[in-house]
Amino acid sequence: MGNTARVFSARMRRRGEYVSEAVNQLGVACGVKIGDTLARLTPIDTGAAKSNWQPSLGGPSLSLQFGAFVEGKYGSTDAANEAAVKKNIRGVFSRRKDNEDMYLSNSLRYISRLESSYSSIKRDIPPPPPRYQSGFVQVALARGLARVRNNSMVKNALNYRKPRKVVR
Repeated sequence: MGNTARVFSARMRRRGEYVSEAVNQLGVACGVKIGDTLARLTPIDTGAAKSNWQPSLGGPSLSLQFGAFVEGKYGSTDAANEAAVKKNIRGVFSRRKDNEDMYLSNSLRYISRLESSYSSIKRDIPPPPPRYQSGFVQVALARGLARVRNNSMVKNALNYRKPRKVVR
């Protein structure tokens, strides 16, 4: 009888470790999805707004990226800035341990005006690409939530399947 209690205890401990790891990895996947969406949808002219999405663990980052990763005009460096932001977000969030708090912040003064479609009335020639619309933060949060809802990591962990790293 004592042997089965020890086996049961070991199984429950392992299941708890798997679930904790799965929740951690699911948080990373959600944060990366939100960051990728923000990197894609943040309006770009010079690249400064897109380049200032700062990922951090434990507390919000108050740092400011002065200018863009790659300077340009009228969105000419959109792809380069998007790739740099995504790489930065993945690098920071992949180091998450023990379900640590994750933050994505943008300290630019005008980021809330961009969220309210300020960029669409700022210039007409050349017109901004159609993907740049107001509400890009809300879209990013919705896509992150969908990533969590459509994921089976925790269910698999409850069935004794060790979660795998999912930073894509």
